[in-house]
Amino acid sequence: MIWNVDPVIFYIFGVPIKYYSLCWLLAFVCGYSITTKTAKKIGWTTEEFDSFFNYMILGTALGARLGHCLFYDFDYYSTHLLEIFLPIRITSSGIVFQGFSGMASHGGAIGILVSTFLFCKKFTKKWLESLDLIGVAVCLGGAMIRFGNFFNSEIVGKATTSSLGVIFNHRYNDNIPRHPAQLYEACGYLFIGIICYYLITNLLRKGIYKQKIGFITGFYVAMIFILRFFVEFVKESQNDFDEQILNSIGINLGQLLSVPFIIVFSILMIWAVLKKK
Repeated sequence: MIWNVDPVIFYIFGVPIKYYSLCWLLAFVCGYSITTKTAKKIGWTTEEFDSFFNYMILGTALGARLGHCLFYDFDYYSTHLLEIFLPIRITSSGIVFQGFSGMASHGGAIGILVSTFLFCKKFTKKWLESLDLIGVAVCLGGAMIRFGNFFNSEIVGKATTSSLGVIFNHRYNDNIPRHPAQLYEACGYLFIGIICYYLITNLLRKGIYKQKIGFITGFYVAMIFILRFFVEFVKESQNDFDEQILNSIGINLGQLLSVPFIIVFSILMIWAVLKKK
């Protein structure tokens, strides 16, 4: 497959509107639509859920942005602090509007955990129950963002002779097929989301949703980062620092950051199954 799509859909007064941004928007709109029904079934009011979703949007976006700047490109952003929070690039010829070009899923996950905790403290909700509630939305959001990466021809895989290879002509001029790592992750997240939806529906039908608090969260977070860990084997390194870690310990930064999530949330899933109350 030859992929040569321009990441920019159109311009409004010189401002680029990108597929990536559209995917972020769709992630939140679809996530809200799906999750609000579950919220009502477990006794949340519309006002409570709307407030919660606003917390999650802010936490996801801020966490993902800070995660990229701190984990993957700290050397640059440590001397360009304004560019962390503003969609600009400061160059020798002036300021260029370019949108936010870097988001990290590990940072987004931390942002969701923290913002959900803050919401629960203010509105006296249970933290794990709130995280269980957004399982499908998180999986859907991860998938949509990876589709956005595909439109941007970024986070590509290594060269391959497989029939699954994609030639990213918009980014490279070498006609070399590469693994569409973004699509591997996107499809995997959608599959995890489908399982998550089935689990939530089944627990609600049996009337034991609140008895198994934490199980859904443990499942989807552990599965997301297990998938991420294995897909990283076919990805190109994100930067020199990522390559240094890979050469030092045999796994890259994305895999290293995934390990704590896998361990902690696998334990949470087991605890939720074994606990009596």
